[in-house]
Amino acid sequence: MHGGFFTLYSNHNLTPEQRVKIFIDKEQRIQWTQQFLKETPTTNIYLVGGSIRDILLGKLPKDLDLIIAGADQSEIEKQLQRYGKLEILEKEFGAFKFWPKNFLKDKPLDITLPRLEQISDHHLSGRKSLKIKPDPLLDIENDLARRDFTINAIAYDFKNKKIIDPFFGITDLEQGVIRSVLNPRQRFFEDATRILRGLRFAAQLNFAIENRTWQAIKDNIYLLNNTILDENGNYIFITPRSAIGREFLLGFFHHPTHTLNLWNESGALSSLMPEIANLNSIIEDGGETAMQKTLKILNFLHKKELLNKHELQSPTATTLIAGLFSFFPDKDVGKKLMTRLHFFQFEKNHNLKIKINDVIKMLDLLNIFENTDPAGMRPALFEKKFTSETGRQLLFLIDAYYAASGKFTIGRDRAHIALRLAKQMKNNPPKLISGSDIKQLGIQPGPIYRILIDKVRDEQLLGKITNKEQALNFIKQEINK
Repeated sequence: MHGGFFTLYSNHNLTPEQRVKIFIDKEQRIQWTQQFLKETPTTNIYLVGGSIRDILLGKLPKDLDLIIAGADQSEIEKQLQRYGKLEILEKEFGAFKFWPKNFLKDKPLDITLPRLEQISDHHLSGRKSLKIKPDPLLDIENDLARRDFTINAIAYDFKNKKIIDPFFGITDLEQGVIRSVLNPRQRFFEDATRILRGLRFAAQLNFAIENRTWQAIKDNIYLLNNTILDENGNYIFITPRSAIGREFLLGFFHHPTHTLNLWNESGALSSLMPEIANLNSIIEDGGETAMQKTLKILNFLHKKELLNKHELQSPTATTLIAGLFSFFPDKDVGKKLMTRLHFFQFEKNHNLKIKINDVIKMLDLLNIFENTDPAGMRPALFEKKFTSETGRQLLFLIDAYYAASGKFTIGRDRAHIALRLAKQMKNNPPKLISGSDIKQLGIQPGPIYRILIDKVRDEQLLGKITNKEQALNFIKQEINK
């Protein structure tokens, strides 16, 4: 579906309404809406939020967010069940997951009723303490007025086939601006995580933040550290630390240096990640701060020339985070920060999945070539460390680290040798034996298997063994020593 269709709706020679209409006409998961509107004539359906923002930016939206208005909630639920599978998430908030017929295995649509949001007398800027009131008769403009930023406060009216943009979000999209809806201080007081979202959107989209919104971000960072007493008498943060880690990583992965600069200049680093903010006061060799060198390594990790040199498409999330901590004086401090902010929170197949121990391993090996000559390493050990995807990313990080540090040491020269050796090993022949082959020789399973397999691999890579028979004879000789 996404070939010529994508080319059409991302064509900026068309009006915004034309582009959204092309998407809606071609997106099979929302074709049921036409019949729904015919059978429930009092209702209307709107495409809203990040869905329409991404369409107008020429991107394929990851999620489809719809609002259905104009009928009682029970009637809307009843009608939706005729067109697919409905899961009621929060009945009191009017929020549903919906799988249209024939798309029951696809990602569900997110459907809500129009909503109003109110703050309580003892509001502490947490999303959960907002009073959310669904109102199916609420005008769409009033629903859009509660949203965080103008670029997310745009709707497409299915019935009248027109865009509703009361806060000029399309203009801000075209000009590359993050601007709060109405009063930014009020928006951030209502929900402090909007501050994090603003920083994230600016990084992901490479947008500027409008002056009033930027000043309100800087003035209200402290809201993210509001606490409350729990039932056990312990102070807990209103804004979960995992939410801070999530928003930081989402922006950082798209644009590391922009994210770091935004968080640094807004005060978010000193307030939420003081360990990273401290890099501003550490003076490295050459007179640069550790922060300046950190920004340099992050920049090198996205340089096409360096990626091409290492035959990589992009750095992994783990490599980028290791780059972030490369100039930390104490990697254990970085480990505690990653744990505190739940850097491990993304699911296994997510491109932001980070294993904290893998980051620490990379940091431990940053200076490996200062004391180890790659040309003198056992071939099997070198192959294991540096020719896998993880190993290639490590060599890439080491190269970027030396470039950012400005150091000209024996380690830097050896890193170049290691890269050359890794490229030569890229077409190594497959291993000659496995654990099952060793077992057939009557050898009991245990650590000896790994030792023998590695020894055979060394001999094979040195050209001393070329076939399985020779490999098995070599093992027999080793056992009989």
